[in-house]
Formats: sequence, C-alpha cells, structure tokens
Amino acid sequence: MDADGNESDFIAESGLVSIFIGNEPLNIKSGFRQENSYKGILFSLSNLDPGYQYISIYYTVATSDID
Repeated sequence: MDADGNESDFIAESGLVSIFIGNEPLNIKSGFRQENSYKGILFSLSNLDPGYQYISIYYTVATSDID
C-alpha cells in the first residue's frame, strides 16, 4: 500500500499452502479446531516497486470440526 494506506494493486498471490501436524508421512494429520501445528511459512519478496511504502498481507485459516 502507499503512504496514505491506499491498496491499489496485488503484487503477488500464493496458491494454497497446507500445513499438517506431524513430520513423517505415516504420522501426519490435519488440525482439529484451533490445534497448533507449531510450523511456519516463509515467503521471500523481491523486485518490489519502490513507489509503495508498505505491504499488506492477508490470510485465512481453515480448521475442521468433529462433524
């Protein structure tokens, strides 16, 4: 966004990023409700337009329920 807080363009959009709980193929599972996977994701940004002052990042979290 620019210095006034105007969001005018998308500079990038990632595809779906799935985070599973577990480290081995035989023991991975999906999360239940707000269960923490204790994992993170690192995105690298480069070749950015210097005319923008800030970067806004939006994300969604989807979890499952017992039903």
